[in-house]
Amino acid sequence: MITFLIFFSKTFTEENAPEIRKCYKEYLKLSASNEISLDFEAVKEVIGSKDFLCLYKELINRNAPPDPVESWKIYQEVFIRLRSLPDIWVWDILHEFSYNYQNFSSLPAQHNWKKETVFKIFEPFYSDLSKFGYFAYIGLLKMLIFEEDHQEISRVLTEGFQRFQIKELDPEVFIKSTYELGFAYLVAGKCTEASNCFLDVLSCLKQFSKEDIEDEKILATYTQHCQKCLSFCLVNNSKLKKTFPKTTVSSIESDHLTVMDEWKDGKIEAFWSFFSECSPYSTTRSSTNLIEPNCKAHNLKCVKFCLQRVTIWKPLRNLKGLLKVCEVLELGEVPKSILPVPTESDIKFFCDNNNGLLRLVNSKSSGIEKVLQEFKNIHQKETLTLLIMQYHKILRKQRHEERILAFGRKFVNVLKVIGYSGRINVEDAMSYIREVSKISMEAANKLVEDQ
Repeated sequence: MITFLIFFSKTFTEENAPEIRKCYKEYLKLSASNEISLDFEAVKEVIGSKDFLCLYKELINRNAPPDPVESWKIYQEVFIRLRSLPDIWVWDILHEFSYNYQNFSSLPAQHNWKKETVFKIFEPFYSDLSKFGYFAYIGLLKMLIFEEDHQEISRVLTEGFQRFQIKELDPEVFIKSTYELGFAYLVAGKCTEASNCFLDVLSCLKQFSKEDIEDEKILATYTQHCQKCLSFCLVNNSKLKKTFPKTTVSSIESDHLTVMDEWKDGKIEAFWSFFSECSPYSTTRSSTNLIEPNCKAHNLKCVKFCLQRVTIWKPLRNLKGLLKVCEVLELGEVPKSILPVPTESDIKFFCDNNNGLLRLVNSKSSGIEKVLQEFKNIHQKETLTLLIMQYHKILRKQRHEERILAFGRKFVNVLKVIGYSGRINVEDAMSYIREVSKISMEAANKLVEDQ
């Protein structure tokens, strides 16, 4: 393997871009098959190029145990050498950098992986008129989605990036970057712009040969994902159908009609499956596909963020979805549930960020009762009670006094009908309603008597 690395270093020093790309792709194959096991010091003894050694250190760091301090040092050195690298290598470095940001940003303050510091890394590139400015643009969007900053995402997307012809990129990088841009538009609710990106990817996938894209999985995966994303765009804006090629419409209707109906029906499990399968923001380490616990938590946050932006809520169907997953895996594990709601704070998160959840207030009591009777687990009913209480808080903030009283009656009645006997009983619930609504004990008692 040392012979290969010497040749790789020589090619890099000669600045032979096509050969550098070939060597880089070959290195990834050898690394994936565990044929390369040389540590940095061993390579340093036979290779004199400081620039290549710096980049090699980043390559082996992808498989190393996470170290925030060492990783930060490596990327400070690597970023000043990006302009000499082929597109795919630059793209992979930025992907790995994003992964490390997700993994390290939640750690204590004794490191540099903070939002403000990381964003500054992109500033020298963002003002660039070349492909590096475009890479920084995509990287910035990814970071903003990690940070759940919807307002800033919309601003950056509205500004756009018109200064570089992205079709001049390496085919593989064009596919990945355009898909990420399309998904950012989708999350922001800009379905027209999103569908244009996905159609561009599909068009180019048809043009590229196996020589252009060596990994056949890329062709199959991105074709399937783009069609599913276009299906999602159609559900949100049926007028887009007129702008799609007939063959694309035919393929969508034959392959994705069922899930489109589930989205229209507000089936929350379908939304979760879509984002967990198609979102480019649920990252893994590019070389190993492993996920560190901190990064898993960030991935889960990204899915929550996407759900809260685009989900079509149907009250009773959503209520069933919530109850199905009240007892979920911890964030450190791979989330298999649709919507993790293990604590009151998580319930508050969804209530505060999903105006559609308020529609449950207008559902018939009998419908809520029927859903509840399907779930016998006391913990799930306690979670539901906390959820309903949070609805009530929102109503209180809106100062709809009549709706507050009407909801209070419904709330008490539902608990009585299902024979609720959990930790929070009817009396506790009434005390809560009285406290939040600021009504008298007499008025609260009358609510119960009226039932």
